[in-house]
Amino acid sequence: MSHSTAPEIEELERAPARRVYRARFPEARVARDVSSRVNALARTVRLPGFRPGKIPAAVLIERYGAKSRTEVLQHLAAEAANWLLAQGGLASSIELTGGGESGDAEFRVSATYLPELDSIDFESIHVERLTGEAWEAEALENHVRQQVLDHLDALYQFPIAPALIAAEHARVRELAALEFEATSREERAEIDAELKRIAERRVRLGAVVAEMARRNQLVPTAEEGDTQMRDRLMEERLIRFILSKARVTERPATQDELAGLG
Repeated sequence: MSHSTAPEIEELERAPARRVYRARFPEARVARDVSSRVNALARTVRLPGFRPGKIPAAVLIERYGAKSRTEVLQHLAAEAANWLLAQGGLASSIELTGGGESGDAEFRVSATYLPELDSIDFESIHVERLTGEAWEAEALENHVRQQVLDHLDALYQFPIAPALIAAEHARVRELAALEFEATSREERAEIDAELKRIAERRVRLGAVVAEMARRNQLVPTAEEGDTQMRDRLMEERLIRFILSKARVTERPATQDELAGLG
């Protein structure tokens, strides 16, 4: 893929916690990326009558140009969504409005504008902290963490662009690849549907956690580790912050509850 170029963004509509944008990539960028993708194919594709790596560019374009452009447009749509996310907008829908076959690529992107989401309603959050033996501490803390994230997921329900869910779904599915082995078609369909729900939740909660951490000055600095480590630390800080303000009650866990947490 060629050097990235930020899309040209024009705001079309504005409402509380919602924005609609036009995202445009010039034809030169699209053509460059298509050419890059076709050139990558040239190193691996096999066609009768041509030696590997010696297929003329015109032949490759004729055979693979349309498919490559479709893939490039999908990539650019995701790039526009990622660019908007950095500006505070999580895409809820992405529609190609121009450039399907030629010309500039234009997308209409609707987005939830995260800085205008309602503040956390701490009074609505009740967390039950189960107590137990010291060796059960990790499972018990994870139970608390899950309750806080469940509350955030319930408080902030907004649509997410299918392309963003699909990208996260692919990552989650790869991590769960072993679960698909030795399962029936029906079981695989059920597992995959559940993984899609998990992917949507992860995208939404990731955006909400980042926004709420930003508002409350809980975002780790670059010196506090790599991106994955900072994301975990940011979530931990936000959960501790919420617990300091939410209604938290304690009681001993039953044996059945402890078994369920294992």
